[in-house]
Amino acid sequence: MADEDKDRVESALALLVGVTKKSGNLRNDLRKDIVEAMSSLRNYFVQVQTVLEVKTAAHKELERLVRESSEEVQRLLGAESNKMGQVVPPPDQIRHEHRGVRQLLPSEGRRKLYSEPLNWQDGGRCQ
Repeated sequence: MADEDKDRVESALALLVGVTKKSGNLRNDLRKDIVEAMSSLRNYFVQVQTVLEVKTAAHKELERLVRESSEEVQRLLGAESNKMGQVVPPPDQIRHEHRGVRQLLPSEGRRKLYSEPLNWQDGGRCQ
């Protein structure tokens, strides 16, 4: 939770505890129950905040590891392609890999229609 949210929760709980202290018509056993409930809620919010901070730190660490791994893979791919005299295409040009074969997007950026190869095979006629 952000500090602002933490302050709002703390303020709301303090207000409720203050109301129980000011109320003269409230039985002591009920007042004690309300104060204990507020204490339990306060402890719960502290635990939630702690878990959130731990999860956020773990998430940032995983993002860092992914970024480093990705950079390492790109570096290794570049080094391997230089050894073989090949150029590795940028990731946005690789469509997908199927059984070890890379399919690249057409360089012209235009896709052929399904009917175009049929027209060519049938002498320009569609059936």
